Amino acid sequence: MDTIARRFVRLNLDNILSKKMKIPMIKIAKKQFFEKNKIQGDKRFTNSIIAFETLLFLIDIHKVKNEEQINNICNAPFIRKFLKEKEKELLIDKISGPDELVLPPEILYSKMRQQNFLFEIKEKLSEEARKEIELEISNEKSRISEIRQMLSENLVVIEKFRSDLENLQEAPDIEGLVQDIFEKKREINVVESKLYWWQKFNLKGDPFPNKIGLYGFSESDFDEIIVRTDLVKKYTNMFLNYPNEMFGKTILLSGQFGSGKTTIFQYGRHLLSRSNIYPMIIILNPTQDWERILDQFYSNVFNEISEGLIKSGYSDPRSEEYNYSMPMVQKALTTLIDTYQLNGIALFIDGLHKGEKTVESSLEFVKQLQNYHEYFIMHGINIGIFIASSPYWLRRIKRDPTYSGSYHKIDEIPPIKFSDAFQLLQTRIEHYRNDKENQIFFDKATIQYAYTQVSSNKNENITFRKMVRLIKSSIDFNFI
Repeated sequence: MDTIARRFVRLNLDNILSKKMKIPMIKIAKKQFFEKNKIQGDKRFTNSIIAFETLLFLIDIHKVKNEEQINNICNAPFIRKFLKEKEKELLIDKISGPDELVLPPEILYSKMRQQNFLFEIKEKLSEEARKEIELEISNEKSRISEIRQMLSENLVVIEKFRSDLENLQEAPDIEGLVQDIFEKKREINVVESKLYWWQKFNLKGDPFPNKIGLYGFSESDFDEIIVRTDLVKKYTNMFLNYPNEMFGKTILLSGQFGSGKTTIFQYGRHLLSRSNIYPMIIILNPTQDWERILDQFYSNVFNEISEGLIKSGYSDPRSEEYNYSMPMVQKALTTLIDTYQLNGIALFIDGLHKGEKTVESSLEFVKQLQNYHEYFIMHGINIGIFIASSPYWLRRIKRDPTYSGSYHKIDEIPPIKFSDAFQLLQTRIEHYRNDKENQIFFDKATIQYAYTQVSSNKNENITFRKMVRLIKSSIDFNFI
């Protein structure tokens, strides 16, 4: 489904890309478009959004396929004037990333805002960085003072060496030798200070590369690094041994941020491919309009189907219309199932639970999704749907009985146990260990203390993300 800006771009594409274009022409076209479509207030878009949306549209319809073509489009006067450099880099990343998900414009705009936000945060942190540097300088001065004291104590020994060597024809430069020793020691300390913490442990890479589930790891390593909590074992058993049980059901997976919802979805996608089931992870951007969420859903599902068909030799079924509907998606799904001889489809929907001000529209989408589910079942398509939700969703759903028909069940992710937290550290370190003969041992009592400290906050449950953050900071400061 087109955004408002996308519709304007399609109507005025030739003028926007024209080398003879004058900005007042676009200004007049915008005014006429706003008046004709009765677009008011914050729904009106800027020239910068038009420039960004123009390139995004050309990428989506596969008219622009590489960085060189992006640069050629940027020669158009309007694009050159209003497309920001960081937005251009974002589009280049989108078109050149081999495994990147196809993101809707709303998420790309969000990423633009995030980059601006991060820049502001970095500026605010400059003062804190200065204070940290001052503290480091102070500590270094203390160390220098200790070294001076040590040298002073050793002067007696050096003088004795002088006395013993007076009868030699050429006395060595004792002070020079001492200076060389300290210079070499300083060089070693500088080299060590430049190493990442995991390099100091002789690991192949960072065992905790990010905060987004299993992203950053090879799928072939999933079975080795996954922490098999009770809930993970339950889902593993279903995905491998009883996958047909999920068909016709919508299951909500509820947990705090960082509790492992995305990890279970990624691991589920990995396991279901063994059961001849086509899994899709659908990332949705929460908005206050449930119909826009549904449009996102249709679009993202159709994109996933299209990518699957392209891999099997079909031409890209996506058209320039972008007017997706249930019959259109159902037809594409049937083709996909017939092509791969599939037993069914699994949809893992993530992202909606992250919007605090969009709970009503997100839950309404879950209600409407039931119609979608029933429609495809009636057409002989087996589908199981899993949706990431939050404890706030859970409280709202339990208070309102009208939601009861929208889902089959809710699985709540409990706080992680200490054994799970310790297993997380052990499996990640073991997987990245270079020297397989010499094991790395951690003080279990120290990890237990860290776990206790995190779990002492009664306002929030302890999660994997919080433990990872504490473990990394503890390693950085040599506490474990």
